[in-house]
Amino acid sequence: MKVPGLFCSGTVLTGKADESNHNPGSLIPSVFSQLFKSKDGITLAPNHVYLNPPGKNVTLFDRCLHLLDPVKTTAVNLPIDFFFRSLSEDQGEKAIGIILSGTASDGTMGIRTIKGGGGMAMVQEPDTAKYDGMPKSAIETGLVDFIAPVERMPEILIRYVEHPFHASLDKTKRKEPFCIDPQRHR
Repeated sequence: MKVPGLFCSGTVLTGKADESNHNPGSLIPSVFSQLFKSKDGITLAPNHVYLNPPGKNVTLFDRCLHLLDPVKTTAVNLPIDFFFRSLSEDQGEKAIGIILSGTASDGTMGIRTIKGGGGMAMVQEPDTAKYDGMPKSAIETGLVDFIAPVERMPEILIRYVEHPFHASLDKTKRKEPFCIDPQRHR
């Protein structure tokens, strides 16, 4: 089952996502048609998955990804919260945040931001997660729309985006993406 083009955007995996995490039994290749490493200035495309490179934070502006070095502080870097905030600002009620297996609470504040902007939050069922810290933290907000095992997420996601409410969102307001070519602007 392929996930349809979700509001003309792609999927960004942040945190510790990399090719080594996607074992042969992973749903990623069966759900999305293309898997790419995130590049600065790339425009999101439907049914593409963009992997966050190690040591970078990803932000979204006008449906374009931008890679940033984390600010050097004594605080812990929270790349999922960082990305979810920019996703919510860029996509508003069209933002969809999904929390999968992971430790600690990265993503929890970002889920609050997405929900505050009218978006949707889905979380992996903690009993099915290798590490349940992130799913449990997100669920404890009381803001999560769907809690499901990973295998059911594509079906839920498709039903959600094909609902008449989402199909009626005014797509004429959407402007063409404006991406800065990092090679030209140095």
